Amino acid sequence: MQDASTYRKYAADCRRLAKTMSEKDSKVMLKMAEAWDGRADEAERIQRKKADGKGHLQSEDRKDQQQSD
Repeated sequence: MQDASTYRKYAADCRRLAKTMSEKDSKVMLKMAEAWDGRADEAERIQRKKADGKGHLQSEDRKDQQQSD
């Protein structure tokens, strides 16, 4: 899993590219940006839990982490 700042950069890149595309393609890129933002949110949530001393991840967190690998 990458760090949240990397995912946010990908989202920003998608938004930047969306401005140069047709309306149809722009909508797709904006959806991709939303997905990258979601990954960034997940990464931040997992990182917070690790920082809070929760060394073991709960089952849902493990599932999130496995999907990101």
